[in-house]
Amino acid sequence: MRKERKGPIGKVAGIAEDLVAGQRRRQARREPRVAIYDSAGHARVLREDAPGREELIELADEMTRLVVDA
Repeated sequence: MRKERKGPIGKVAGIAEDLVAGQRRRQARREPRVAIYDSAGHARVLREDAPGREELIELADEMTRLVVDA
């Protein structure tokens, strides 16, 4: 929870913080993520610098295209 600010400048700063936080959330939703599931069904998201991550994203894009075009 963010700290409540006092006064008119504080209110404006609070609104600006909310807008920036919202923009970060929207941007994060647009970025491709790679989730790997173990045999128990638990998901693990690969970091952006994980080896092979880009290849997995390309493979998923190709699989999606094949289904959509079918």
